[in-house]
Amino acid sequence: MGSGCSAIESKGTVKPAKSTTFSSYAASLPKLFCDAYISGTKYLCSCNATTNHKAIIFACTDAHKHCHQKLVHPDEFKDIKEQIEKSQRNKDKKIDWETFFSSLKNAFYNKKVVIEMDSGRGSGNENCILGITLEFPNGFEKSSFSLRLRPVMDKWSSVSTAFLEPLYQFYAIRTETSPTEKVDELEKQLKLLKEKHIFLEKKHDVSDPSQNTNKSEDEEKKAANKTPLEDQQPSMNSEEVIKFLKEIKKKFIQTKAISESEHDSLNAVLKTISLNQLYTIQLDKKITKDYDGEVIAWIKKKYSLQDSQDAHKRSRKEKDKEPTVSNADFKKNMDSSSIDKMKTRQDIVNMFDSVDQWNFDILSLSELTEGQALFTTAYTLFVKYDLLNKFGINEQVLINFLKAVQDGYNDVPYHNAMHAADVLQALHYVIMKGGMSQYLSDEDMLAAFIAAIVHDYDHPGLNNTFMINSQSYLATLYNDRSVLENHHCAQAFEIMRSKDSNILQYLQDEQIKDIRETIIQMVLATDMNQHSKILSLFKGRLEAESDFSQKDDVRLALQIAIKVADVSNSSRPTDLYLKWAERLGAEYYIQGDKERELSLPISPFCDRTKPSLNNLQTMFISMIVEPMFIDFAQLLPNMKFTLDHIGKNKEYWADNAAEIDQPKQM
Repeated sequence: MGSGCSAIESKGTVKPAKSTTFSSYAASLPKLFCDAYISGTKYLCSCNATTNHKAIIFACTDAHKHCHQKLVHPDEFKDIKEQIEKSQRNKDKKIDWETFFSSLKNAFYNKKVVIEMDSGRGSGNENCILGITLEFPNGFEKSSFSLRLRPVMDKWSSVSTAFLEPLYQFYAIRTETSPTEKVDELEKQLKLLKEKHIFLEKKHDVSDPSQNTNKSEDEEKKAANKTPLEDQQPSMNSEEVIKFLKEIKKKFIQTKAISESEHDSLNAVLKTISLNQLYTIQLDKKITKDYDGEVIAWIKKKYSLQDSQDAHKRSRKEKDKEPTVSNADFKKNMDSSSIDKMKTRQDIVNMFDSVDQWNFDILSLSELTEGQALFTTAYTLFVKYDLLNKFGINEQVLINFLKAVQDGYNDVPYHNAMHAADVLQALHYVIMKGGMSQYLSDEDMLAAFIAAIVHDYDHPGLNNTFMINSQSYLATLYNDRSVLENHHCAQAFEIMRSKDSNILQYLQDEQIKDIRETIIQMVLATDMNQHSKILSLFKGRLEAESDFSQKDDVRLALQIAIKVADVSNSSRPTDLYLKWAERLGAEYYIQGDKERELSLPISPFCDRTKPSLNNLQTMFISMIVEPMFIDFAQLLPNMKFTLDHIGKNKEYWADNAAEIDQPKQM
């Protein structure tokens, strides 16, 4: 939290009644926060009592990917206290709850908190070990205890419960800029103190031996078994929190009522909320339907029975041949599958008869595969190009990698897994039928396919301009330079850090270095801010009549190839193109809505109250797509046919301008 620790404690907090119960001291425990580090990554740790003071919530988060939490009940605290007492030299001395909670509070004040990940459960599911060192007065020796915090599924709710709401409640009564507000603050504090006083009186009555102790114990157990989310108030709207805290921050600065560490803490909270607001889907990834093993088996059989000669070196006559295994053979053998899935599986396998065609319909494939178009297309091409055998890639490792990437794409209208599959298939066409294969080694092909598969991994459906203007975490991390492209690439290699999904682990070090560099250059080339620079370099090499045999020239050609594939829907048949254009427009309008909510400048073509899909597409095709495809066709004449599609798609917008771009309801 900022660069230090803090404890939020309202002035005039009522001290607990002279009682030794756990709940009475938990009620007086301030809201504790402290930062800690794991391998250079800052984590924010918290310790807060539940609203019924029956348990303590310990939590930690990096405000991005991880959030861990544990609810500690009185019995577990009692065990911890007893273990500490046993560790003392003087076994007869006992630690009362007041001393224990005072030491716990000081541990957070004095940064005596450490965390580490328990990597025994595998990537993404690690427990977090929270270690706390307690220093006691009155002759007690220093002692430590640790808690195993588990990862939570609903990370946003947990971050809100353990971090944002305590801070919100504290700052809500701390703000003061005028005498009137001071009175309001005092009235609020008086009300809170009265409520707490009544609460403590009731607790004292319950602890009276004359009361029905059996009933109170039953009620206490029942309340203690509640989950943290059941114990807390509903999460607040993130936009309201952002607005409120920004106002608080402004008032603090104006009245000089905030210290440097508190200022850093408040900035950290604002960043946390903004990050979770922009990446809600990141915090709770939807796991898609598992792949269909029956389809995968038939795809593997279909292409493994073809000529063993490299796919990219086959003659044109061989390319046009039907698969060695006929469709009739497939259908005959597929009859053994379950009846309800048989036709769908046949349709999926049959679709790949046209994977070498420019009119290949990824949207239809995605529907047939229930959202698994990227996984299915990528697996098919790895088998078709015999990449598993060429590089000794374990099939299960490839499957793990492709599943992880498929699941890592977000459910946004355009920059989703279907778009990645579309780009991959277009790049395959460029290599196989476009003629790019003559310039590529096997390593280049592997790198190219991986780059296409991951090039928009974890895309939030918002562009780089939005990330920078909103001062997002990623923009800060990558210094406003190719923000999303750097993120896509880095996260893809993060997947391959696990041995179970590292498809490059079987290669030599020099091969890995070569492939990694090619992937990075290709993915970063998809940043439209780099378009003019890259296209200018490419045109320069064409004018110099380069034979594109040098490594730098090959990578430059691959950069143009993935850029062509990335915008290839503008050069597809019109019926396919319009489906993608509609999706892109929808994603732009969603960004415009978010920009309006955050009071940011609305980006061009993103204002749904001023529809401009016609202008967007016409300008994009005329200024970006068409010139690049013309230059690309100089290197690969087989790609000239795409210019006819581009011309027809431009004509569509000219012919239908009056019927398009009607205002959209917000």
